This record gives sequence, C-alpha cells and structure tokens, in this order.
Amino acid sequence: MLGTMAVAFSVGNFFPSLGWIDVVTGLIPKLKATIGDLDAIFDDVIAQHKSLKRNIEDVQRKDFVDILLQIQQEGSLGFELTHDHIKAILMDMFVGGSDTSSTTMEWAMAELMKNPTKMKKVQEEVRRVVGHKSKVDGSDVKQMKYLEFVVKETLRLHPPGPLLLPRETRSSVKLRGYDIPSKISVLINAWTIQRDPQVWERAEEFIPERFENSEIDFKGQDFQFIPFGSGRKGCPGISFGVVMVEYVLANILYWFDWKLPSTAQDMDMIEGSFQSNQYRTLASTSSIIGTPNEAPGHPFLPLPNDSIFLLRLLCCAITSSKIASNSPKVAFNFGISPVTTSIHPSEGKKSATLKATI
Repeated sequence: MLGTMAVAFSVGNFFPSLGWIDVVTGLIPKLKATIGDLDAIFDDVIAQHKSLKRNIEDVQRKDFVDILLQIQQEGSLGFELTHDHIKAILMDMFVGGSDTSSTTMEWAMAELMKNPTKMKKVQEEVRRVVGHKSKVDGSDVKQMKYLEFVVKETLRLHPPGPLLLPRETRSSVKLRGYDIPSKISVLINAWTIQRDPQVWERAEEFIPERFENSEIDFKGQDFQFIPFGSGRKGCPGISFGVVMVEYVLANILYWFDWKLPSTAQDMDMIEGSFQSNQYRTLASTSSIIGTPNEAPGHPFLPLPNDSIFLLRLLCCAITSSKIASNSPKVAFNFGISPVTTSIHPSEGKKSATLKATI
C-alpha cells in the first residue's frame, strides 16, 4: 500500500501552492496514517530487542536490529545514533528492500517462462552446481554465472524503480540547448535508458548472454545500466538485494520445473504505469504450474519450508494477472490480491504439484 501511495500523483509536488489539494483528496492523511502504523511497528521491534538484552558477544544470535542497538550503545560512529535514526534505517530496509526484490523475482520468472530455452539453460546450471544436495548454499549461488546474467538482464529490462530517486540541480546549467535553472527536480528514466537501441543490441529482447563477455555492471559506473542509480543517491543495499534475489531464484529453479499451462498462448508483458511491479497479466490463462524436479537421484519431499513459502508467494505475484493494467487501484500486494494458492498431491508420485490460480 505504501508503495502504491508513494507513486500516486501529488499535486503539491508539481504545484507547491496547491498542496492543500492533496489533503482534500485524502493522499496526505493516508500517507500519515500508514507511516504512523509503520512507526508503531518499528517502535515495538526495537523495544522487544532491548528487552531481550542479548549478550553483545553472542555474535551468532544477533540480528540487524541488535547490531544497530550495539552501535548506538557504543557510540562508535562519531555522532549520536538516535532512536529515530534506527527507525529510519529500518524503514529503508523494510520498504526499499522488500518490494524491489520481489518485483525483480517476478519479472525474472515471467521472462524465463516466456523463454523456455533460457529457463532450461539456467536450470541446468543450477542443478549441475547444487548436485543432489538437499539445500542450496550461498557458496553454490556464487558459481552460477548464467543465473547472474539472468538477474542482470531482468534488471535491465524491468528496473524495479523505472524513475530513479529525484535529484535537484545545484545551479543553472545549459544542456544540449536547454536552459535548466537551479533548484529544479530532475527525474532520470532508467527504464528508457536501459532499452536504448543505440546502446543495446536487440534492446527489447531478453538475452542474458549479452553480459557473458561484458564488463558492464549495475554498480553505478556504467550509465547505460543504472537500475540502482548512481552516486551518493545510489541504492545502499545493492549487494544484499542481488544476493537475496539470486538465492531465492536458485531455490525455486532447483526444486521445481516451471511452465505455463497448455492452454496458454502467450504471456502479456505490458507493464503498468509508474512502477514496473504494479501489474501483471497473462493473455490466455489464469495459472502457472510448478512441478517438483524429478531428475534421477534428486531429493523428493519434504521440501524446505522456506522453498514452499517462497514458491507460493511467487505464484501469487506472477499470477495476479487478470488484473488489468488500466486498474491503478489494484496494486501488487499479497494481502489484498485476489489470488489463492494450494498444493495438490500428484497422482502416483511421491511429490506435489503446486498451482496458483485466480
């Protein structure tokens, strides 16, 4: 919900003197109410961690909040890390890190299902690296180069934030014949830059192999590929986000074979407005099918609980199709999505078939 409101049209952003309209339309009250709810949650989380009084030396049991509280207690930053600072950091992690990661995973799976040869290639790599182990390790993911290319190509075609964080000009400048005054908000359209046919060969196609012998990366130095932004306003969680996306995709591709139902003709990859994670449609179907990998020697059920959980969420996300791209009131949200999922035992098999249907 917060992500939807964050990209909603705000009159005050364009005409500051008319900012009162946002109050009348209810945008500002809704934002304040949502932020207030999140603020209360963060207060509760911090209070719970303080009440546990974990041993500072017990590194293995400390989580992110514990480390922030330890830094606050030690005062090792050279400035005071206040309670509000900690809540702001948690807000960045919670809002900026979860929605963008799930968006990237949705689009990666959508592109792979639309391109079966790419799906087969990345699954062969994942299963070759992992072998017959019952768990995908982080060290395994580091060896999956083609999976890395798949994630990069997904970020190129479908950056989770098509318009990067707004910048502001420090002084007046003349750029290619245009006079740009100071104190002007500048929006950078990463989506268009990363599909520029003058920079990218076959720019509209999903081709992970383009990164195979390329030094182009998304860390902000190659300006034709900036899904995370660049400079001091670049995303601080690049490494964490990419590792998480690759790890989840590796698990899903390792444990399950994916396909569209035989009744499906094609997948509609048209993106909604404002954010690439808002809408998803399937042209001729209302479900996708994931069946457990039944290669010889591959471990059967029980599958790891987190794999089943992530699979269900991913099915919900990709198949929240039938939500027309012209329905801006319906956003990608597991809590309100009109999607149900269920796991059905496969006939005569020691496994399960998971279907997500509208």
